[in-house]
Amino acid sequence: MDPVTASVIITGIKVGSSALVAKPSPELVKDFLSRVLAPTDDALGEVVAHPNAEGQKRRVERASKIVDRAATLALEMGKEPGEVPRRILLRILEHSSVEENIDLAEQWAALLANASTAPESVLPSFATILADLSPIDAQLLSFVHRLTLELDQYRDAPKNDESISKKRRDLVARRLIPHLAEALGIEPATVELCCDNLARLGLLTISAGPHSNTVALGHDRTADLTPLGVAFISACTTSL
Repeated sequence: MDPVTASVIITGIKVGSSALVAKPSPELVKDFLSRVLAPTDDALGEVVAHPNAEGQKRRVERASKIVDRAATLALEMGKEPGEVPRRILLRILEHSSVEENIDLAEQWAALLANASTAPESVLPSFATILADLSPIDAQLLSFVHRLTLELDQYRDAPKNDESISKKRRDLVARRLIPHLAEALGIEPATVELCCDNLARLGLLTISAGPHSNTVALGHDRTADLTPLGVAFISACTTSL
């Protein structure tokens, strides 16, 4: 992480936020900033000008939008924002300032909002993990999470109920790589690559499918969320 870049972004947000904000109100964002950015003031010192002024301006604008959205999410959750640990805050601002995908930008805002209201729920590594996700990675992870939540509804159901057992089998089968590819409209090879990346990040476990006796490739593999994956998804979303 480049501390100079982070300091430029933070200072740019502080200076330009009121001009950039249409919604939420400038007062809300100013209050959010005063709480969230408090730990960085003394440590960062004076800002050194970035050589790529236009590129830096765009990064400040993106980071400003993330902060604005995080302020709104914190308000909608009805939670009081506070100081974000520096090692988390700087990573979020640094990485989110280059994010151009709308859906991932929303996850960055949720991560910052949660870090400001429940810092114990956000690991420093979450910002690094989110920075390593492509839009397809995020879409795939979200879909596996939805399937997991559906499956959890039947975990305590009677095992002798054939209709419930069939639903469980169907949900397990839907986590097989070719079924994930079909549901998302993505090539199986791409889904397989994304699954391996999510497994590398510790968010998924990729194992042999229910009808395979060995760890196989392609259609014989199934994706399951890890505890880290569950915690990461929770930190990158908000419950309103």
